[in-house]
Amino acid sequence: MDKLFYEVIPPPLKWSLEQIEEWTDNMLALLKKKGIRSINLPEVVSESKEQERTVPLLEKVDTLKFIDQLLQKAPSITPIPNLITVHRTESQLLDWVEAAYEKGVRHLILVGGEKSTISYPGLSVTEAAETLKPRYPALRLGGITIFTRMREHRRIMQKMESGIEFFVSQIIYETANMKCVLLNLAKLCQEAGYSLPRVYLSLAPAARHTDIEFLEWLGVEFPTALRSYFLGGDDACVEGRVDEMIDFVLEELKYFISRKHFDLGFNVEQVMYHNHASAERLIEHMKERLTGCL
Repeated sequence: MDKLFYEVIPPPLKWSLEQIEEWTDNMLALLKKKGIRSINLPEVVSESKEQERTVPLLEKVDTLKFIDQLLQKAPSITPIPNLITVHRTESQLLDWVEAAYEKGVRHLILVGGEKSTISYPGLSVTEAAETLKPRYPALRLGGITIFTRMREHRRIMQKMESGIEFFVSQIIYETANMKCVLLNLAKLCQEAGYSLPRVYLSLAPAARHTDIEFLEWLGVEFPTALRSYFLGGDDACVEGRVDEMIDFVLEELKYFISRKHFDLGFNVEQVMYHNHASAERLIEHMKERLTGCL
């Protein structure tokens, strides 16, 4: 698997066909320019969070239809769709995966529910993985990891035991929680005789106050001092301050990788449609800072 994913949200249905074509062409041109083949495609649904959504929800182009468009334009790309399992029964899950598999999808990220206290009609991530793995042995299954959760290393191990092979993290702007989870996971894997899975660390640019607020709404946790720093000036200050913190993160990650020899990957998230240029600069900066790691 490639070590660098680029995560993009499928375009909104309200865009004209010309807008969708232009946006898709620009995104694919960026990937070709940067030598990136793997496109991570999150599933966007209405979420029942307590806080009011900070950015209006726009209905998106269907993921499988978007994959068709991408593969028609760039057959060499690797689409990696995300599928929220808890909203689908077993038959619905199998129907969706069969349709994706027929299109050539060989990597799939399984995503669970927002809250463990909610009773969902569909399958848990581990149930979905256990259902899919015997039927699609060539399908590489991924999961989500959130480093700030309690006992996250044990959650990862449980998902590995169900057949999940790689993980993509929630967006990070600090490394302390990540290091603790991975070090604890390494001990668990050693005890159980498992190889460490590849974990893709998610990084994302931000250019406005609304970007930071939306990231918070999505569940990204900012230490209090860091949040104050990001939001302490006007919009013009945000991008530079976020870039500065990402630079510190990259420096710490390079040292961590060199010392602990973890096989980490990276997932660059665009998050907002207006962050295309910022995401391109982030990719360039990562390749400079992480020489030998990507």
